[in-house]
Amino acid sequence: MENEFLWRAQIHVSHRAVDSVCQLFEKFCMAVSWFENNDKPNEWRVEGYAGVALDKTYMTGEVSRFFLDIGETPLTPLRYELVRPRDWLKLNAVDFKPTLVGRFFIHGSHFRGPVPFGCRSILLDPGTAFGSGEHGSTMGCLAMIEKLEKVHRFCCLLDMGCGSGILSIAMAKVWPASIIAADLDSEAVRVTARNAKRNGVAKRIMSIQSKGYNAKRIKSGGPYDLITANIFMRPLISMAQDLSRNLRRKDKGGSFAILSGVLESDGRRVLAAHRAHGLRLCNWIVLNGWLTMLLRR
Repeated sequence: MENEFLWRAQIHVSHRAVDSVCQLFEKFCMAVSWFENNDKPNEWRVEGYAGVALDKTYMTGEVSRFFLDIGETPLTPLRYELVRPRDWLKLNAVDFKPTLVGRFFIHGSHFRGPVPFGCRSILLDPGTAFGSGEHGSTMGCLAMIEKLEKVHRFCCLLDMGCGSGILSIAMAKVWPASIIAADLDSEAVRVTARNAKRNGVAKRIMSIQSKGYNAKRIKSGGPYDLITANIFMRPLISMAQDLSRNLRRKDKGGSFAILSGVLESDGRRVLAAHRAHGLRLCNWIVLNGWLTMLLRR
């Protein structure tokens, strides 16, 4: 039975709880994924998969304690079920349609049509790391990169929370710069390196595993002209000071940061945290309820 089926735990939660619930699921499951409900922007489905029977009593208790601690209620009860394994990546690839964001044309390897004239091709297949170009936060970051391209040239770039590497690849196709792509998840680091190679920009993108800005390579590679961070609200706020420290100082020419992964309603909190460390808001974009901010030091 264990070889033919997987155990799946599933729960619907608010955007604020997604990152913490995913971390909690990782204690019990071999794979965790999360999906936004397109009809309800503040509702996310978190799923965890295990090859052996889950300890339902213990896991349910841990989830209940977590929500009690944060003073929030899950949007649906925690549900368990047996499912037959399927090749989810292959199924997603079939459904992954090309996306055009400004002049960035994001498509999978199954796409056989021509790249629109004047557009930059970004080859990505749906996989095990976030960032396919379809999400409002990713689209906002790509649009902001294009805005910066018109008036600025950068030499030293950092993509914090790189996921699939889509933002690193986009920046490499815009500026002839060296880029560090960092993520806490080792799988995201592997996927970014693979995608950079497939897009012909591997020589200028270094993918590394790092908890925030702690990696020695990040510290030695700065200060940065531009930092992108398309992650959740809480880590953006907690890392605001580190982001500021790693940006080029104003008296040395100044620098920029593109922040996203934030609901429009949470934007004030994220902005306040960064203003406290010397950054100011220059521009913003809202797509499908997701806010992307351009900050300057």
